[in-house]
Amino acid sequence: MRKIYMILAALCCCAVVTNARIYKDPLYYEENESTETAFVTFSSENSENYQSIADYPYVVVPDYFHVADYSQTVYYNVVGIGEKAFRYSPLKWISLAEGTTYIGNNAFQFCSALEMVEFKAGTGTITNIGDYAFYQCSALKDVNWEKAVIQRISPFAFYQCRALKDIAFTDGLLTIGEKAFAHCTGLETLSLPASMSVIGEMAFQGCTGLKTIYCYAVEPPQIEENSFLNLTREDITLYVPKGSFLAYRSNGWFGFNIVQMDEQGMEKVQRDNVQSTKVLRDGQLFIERDGKTYNALGAEVK
Repeated sequence: MRKIYMILAALCCCAVVTNARIYKDPLYYEENESTETAFVTFSSENSENYQSIADYPYVVVPDYFHVADYSQTVYYNVVGIGEKAFRYSPLKWISLAEGTTYIGNNAFQFCSALEMVEFKAGTGTITNIGDYAFYQCSALKDVNWEKAVIQRISPFAFYQCRALKDIAFTDGLLTIGEKAFAHCTGLETLSLPASMSVIGEMAFQGCTGLKTIYCYAVEPPQIEENSFLNLTREDITLYVPKGSFLAYRSNGWFGFNIVQMDEQGMEKVQRDNVQSTKVLRDGQLFIERDGKTYNALGAEVK
């Protein structure tokens, strides 16, 4: 049996609730009695709910809450943010529950005032950040990625989050989906962990401010020809693990200014300083390098 509960969550960590609204700033939860877990859900009373967030735009999602009636008290651990839970809301800052394991599709889509998302220190593994989860959160500039292990970032998750400047993922991230960070024009530095495996089509398309990438994966992550579409690869320095220089250069990452790192991840050991020449043919840009010709995406042209 599934129920909908409302609970006060702004600047608090727990509350006793029944099927009644508490104060004027509720979040809505859907609970699962069998697992004693709950997630923040979409309210059918949007205008009233969003007005309360406008009054209290700084929200702390509690790690748990309890529901009491005449016979028992049941504690529910908060494990996620459901689909469309805050979509279009005037939220400015949110601290997620320590037990968060997923963020649903469209959860914060079009939250144009949202500036900060905080993962708590004890946050474990977040299996997925859903499609369009933070789509066009244009003011979002601060996400403390280092506090959480995120396994998958779905397509369009952070599309046009133009205020993001530095992104550093912890080890555990496997997949970045199609256009996940496309047109994040303020992005300057990107750090990809050793676990990084797949970067989807146009994942970083149009990130015109990107200057530096640190990738700690010894084996180059699989990328598409257009994963970094509309960027000039030669203007981006790619730091890779010592001994991985040739692997990156021959596996889809060609064209970046590749620099090997030492064991501490910082010292420049070897640089890809092979001369290249840009040429125009029939209105298309090609790059001649090492006696070979490549298109603007870095793919060799036979």
